[in-house]
Amino acid sequence: MEVVFYPTANNPLNCGLCTVNDNMTISFSRTIRENRIIGEYFRYLSQEYGLEVKIYSNEWGISD
Repeated sequence: MEVVFYPTANNPLNCGLCTVNDNMTISFSRTIRENRIIGEYFRYLSQEYGLEVKIYSNEWGISD
């Protein structure tokens, strides 16, 4: 299965979600450099629901 989603000028942040068995994968695609909202989203899931969160990133937009 393949899913393609991409951000646009009107919608600069996109999110895709897939679950298999007891695992959920959430992917974000964005054209804006600001990434704080994504980090806050995962922090909320971890703190409020006690979920184990693993984050993999290409680190685009993260400054030194």
